[in-house]
Amino acid sequence: MYLKFTRWEVDDLWLRRVRRAKSNRAKNLYADFEYAWRYWKLVMLAVKFSVVLVDRLTPIFPSPLIGPVLLLGIHSFMFILSVYARPYIDKRPDLFAISLSLANMFNFVLLVVFAMRIPVPDWMGWILLVVNVVFPILSLFIGYCLNDRKARNLQSHLQDVPGRKEYLGEDKVRLPRTASGYH
Repeated sequence: MYLKFTRWEVDDLWLRRVRRAKSNRAKNLYADFEYAWRYWKLVMLAVKFSVVLVDRLTPIFPSPLIGPVLLLGIHSFMFILSVYARPYIDKRPDLFAISLSLANMFNFVLLVVFAMRIPVPDWMGWILLVVNVVFPILSLFIGYCLNDRKARNLQSHLQDVPGRKEYLGEDKVRLPRTASGYH
């Protein structure tokens, strides 16, 4: 029989599942992410591959400006996707990833400005310091507060679900393991 779960129940089930996956060797592929974004590592891998590809192809581009502009596009896409998705279960890495994507995007904007030989004011160094150092550190503290709020929201939504389904106990879900595998 197929049971329909609310979004909050699916999140709760996913959290229970990945917390128990301590002995699973592949858990680092999916365990840190929300259920809807459990394949986020593949997205990050694709972005890293595209950055390496553009970097390797930069010497054959006709203009030295094409490589930094393409990398700016990749980092801008990743920034927008990180802000939209917020894939991590823990909000500290979410905000940290967003702040690092912002820093990457800002750094490549400056690289394009330098490549175009546009003069930059001296105070831009302070902005560079804030974007690359202060924002990432600040994001960790804000993420801690958001984690607390998220846990309270999840508990309140789970209590308000009408006709809440009962979960199977861990003893009924876990299969006995033998030397030859599962039976």
